[in-house]
Amino acid sequence: MECPDDSTFAAYLEGALAGAEAAAFEGHLDGCGTCRETLAALARVVHPADELEPAGPRLRARGSTCGRYLVLDVRGAGGMGVVHTAYDPELDRKVALKLVRPQAFGGAAHLRERLAREARVLARISHPNVVPIYDVGEVDGEVFIAMEFVPGPTLARWQSEQPRPWRAIVDMYLQAARGLAHAHAAGVVHRDFKPGNALVGPDGRVRVVDFGLAVAGEPGPAEAPGPVASASLTATGALVGTPAYMAPEQWRGAAVDARSDQYSFCAALWEALSGAPYRLPQTTWRGPPAPEPAPAPTGGRAFPRWLRQVLLRGLADEPAGRFPDMPALIDACERGLHRRRGTLLAAFGAVLAAALALLWGREGAPPPQLCRDDPSLLAGVWDGEAARALRQGFHASNLPFAATVAATTVSALDAWALRWHGERRAACEATRVYGHQTEAELARRTACLDERRAALRERVRLLQSGERDVVEAAVAIAHDLPEPAACRDPAALAQGGEGDDDDARRGRAEVDRAAALVQAGRFAAAEAGAETAGATARVRGWHALAAAAQRVVGEARQGHGDGAQAEEAFYQSLWAAEAAGDDRAAARAWIGVATLLADDLARPDEARRAVAHARAAFARAGDDPRLGAELELAAALGERSSGDFQGANTRLRAAVAALTRHAEPADPRLLTALRQYGRSFFDLGQHAAAVVEYRRALALAEQHLGADHPAVADLANNLGTTLLDLRDLPGAEAELRRALAIDLRVHGPLHLSTAAAFGNLANFETVRGDFARAEQAYRATLQIYTRQAKPHPDAAKVAYNLSSLLINSARPAEALAQLQWALKVQRETLGEDHPDTGAYLTGLGIALTELRRPAEAIAPLEQAVALFERRPRDVRYLAAARNELARALWDGGGDKARAHGLAEQAAATFREAPESANMLREVETWLAAHPLAGRG
Repeated sequence: MECPDDSTFAAYLEGALAGAEAAAFEGHLDGCGTCRETLAALARVVHPADELEPAGPRLRARGSTCGRYLVLDVRGAGGMGVVHTAYDPELDRKVALKLVRPQAFGGAAHLRERLAREARVLARISHPNVVPIYDVGEVDGEVFIAMEFVPGPTLARWQSEQPRPWRAIVDMYLQAARGLAHAHAAGVVHRDFKPGNALVGPDGRVRVVDFGLAVAGEPGPAEAPGPVASASLTATGALVGTPAYMAPEQWRGAAVDARSDQYSFCAALWEALSGAPYRLPQTTWRGPPAPEPAPAPTGGRAFPRWLRQVLLRGLADEPAGRFPDMPALIDACERGLHRRRGTLLAAFGAVLAAALALLWGREGAPPPQLCRDDPSLLAGVWDGEAARALRQGFHASNLPFAATVAATTVSALDAWALRWHGERRAACEATRVYGHQTEAELARRTACLDERRAALRERVRLLQSGERDVVEAAVAIAHDLPEPAACRDPAALAQGGEGDDDDARRGRAEVDRAAALVQAGRFAAAEAGAETAGATARVRGWHALAAAAQRVVGEARQGHGDGAQAEEAFYQSLWAAEAAGDDRAAARAWIGVATLLADDLARPDEARRAVAHARAAFARAGDDPRLGAELELAAALGERSSGDFQGANTRLRAAVAALTRHAEPADPRLLTALRQYGRSFFDLGQHAAAVVEYRRALALAEQHLGADHPAVADLANNLGTTLLDLRDLPGAEAELRRALAIDLRVHGPLHLSTAAAFGNLANFETVRGDFARAEQAYRATLQIYTRQAKPHPDAAKVAYNLSSLLINSARPAEALAQLQWALKVQRETLGEDHPDTGAYLTGLGIALTELRRPAEAIAPLEQAVALFERRPRDVRYLAAARNELARALWDGGGDKARAHGLAEQAAATFREAPESANMLREVETWLAAHPLAGRG
């Protein structure tokens, strides 16, 4: 939907929106930061702070019931509702029973249902430091949540009851941090962590409670990690949290994530240790600007400066400046707590700390910048001069989209460089500031980042060449750079440790260059370079490098159509990754295997098993949303290959959601996912939905690649074909001719992309009924394919389409010749057992039947039915083959009872497919005209 007008905002704030209108408004907020900020601002005007608290909670009398629970007393009340102590007679235990007041939701039933649904997600969290939820329900219009009864005090009360050593306080808070980290891993953000929302049990165990402001992301497939959610359960959808602990992005009404909980945690721990809240400057109604580093605490407990630095990082104004996640913050604290004091390093740290104390002891004096960004580290690799050279190279290509692609590529490389500097700074701080990383660990991380810089150098040199295929693939080349953040991964550090000599460095550079060449479509050069590096790696025992090299070899072989050899390379990559103990590389190898099996080799059962192996490796490797999205794309191809179009659609929805959330809009992986998502709707016969996704992908492609980029032509072809199925002939023709014009302008008349555009226009002319023009376009397309150095499987598809036109034009002999050639090309390129072979065999049978040679038609049709039964794909193909075989058997002297059974099977399949109504009528008409003797 478009951004709502003022009246819609007002209605939502007043609780007047309900049902679909409210759901649509909230859905728009999820994707529109501007409207979230607008709502936050309006809420502070419409509902000042003293009006936000709803009317008093509904208290239940002792002895009353709430569902099966017996109310004992009131434990407390807050902005979201009231908590009772209650007794569960079925399980004979005391529970805490939280009832949510209807006022918190404006009395809207759909919001109460939303809370109940999200509470059920929270019930899946099981961790010693999170209060478990036992039950969720609704009684008398109120939602109740039954959870563990913890008799102990809150963490706020515990820390104020008596003086506590700073270490004891940190230990207690780290328990809460582990609970939050587990919730984040389950896809849940707390959004209101504070000392009052953590309970200390009699056993000394801390439990985080009151996820009433949390929200869980839409659950995806059971085996996929859920997305971290950021929406609100409050009446306004913007005013959430407790002000003293709220992250700056919450004040602004922006989307929040797990790093917002990190801020709240650090603010609470700072207050517990220092005896005073973390100080923010004066704020306006828009929320706080950047927090100011508070001076060293003057009250409360003394605590070490390394811990102060850890907390200050967690309190950074921008989420990107904080720790990457809660486990990283926990690790920083634990390393600081367990440092050995007797080593030379510790002694140096003490001297350094003393020096820093002198420098920082003055009130408000800023800490020295021990780990400043150093622009000279990327000088000559990626700087202003390098960017200018890139733009000049692109301009010299004379491609019509060069300027747009140059801007997008420079932006992507700038963003990568910022991430690289950030990782370099974080690595330095871990040793030199926080002291929880050794000098040896710093050296390994720095070496890994140096390797990433070398990869950047190779990519930039290739891009600056300005060669046409490189410019076309430039955005993909830039986004395929290895991420600097991976240098925190032990597996990435191990790869750098495999070899520090010139051969190892050359090998890694060669593999990275080969990966870029794959993106540019230079498959032969990519394979040769990666093979050379891989051979050296195998001889030297560098397993991680061998894994990377063989994966690129597999991608190159897959690119030039050598499926069998590509499969072998992917498996070699997998074995090397396992030898290296690199789960991320193993996951990527399995993804390559799965994609190849599903898309090129049409072995869907094996593809699904490969996906299961990839999921296992991905689970071991840890969370990487973009790799997870690539896994879902591979899974979708497997589902499509087996004919499970609904399953493919579900996987692709998850991939699009993950990439929309975690990738940049210009990332080609998002474009690929959107395109595949559109096709999944096409496969389901939901053509209008397919059009929506294709147009969404086109908008991204035009913005980031340019209106004349070949990717736009590909998407225009997809859109035109879909509009053709919707019988929008003017719209289809416009898109298909647009695609052809782009391909002719960029690639010329003999390119394979141009052939595909000609073929789609031929299909258009066929549907329009201009068979003469259609035949001309089909034959022009085949001329392009026959000029290629090796046969191409798409040539068989074009010949098949031409044969259909010829049969409809009463020219079955010419159709038979086209089908025989198509079958030959199909077998040469994709093999005898590929499911598409069944379509050509079916066509042969139809042509022979039209030539009144039904007895000859039986053999190819029997082969088609057997192949489709053995290698299932789209059940409609099997039904069509059975239908044609039934006719050939009947007219060719075969088993008429079997013919009748085959036709009935075909009719049953067509009845299940609404888009096959015409085929169903045809089969039912034939059955009625050909009754079996003794029936009727």
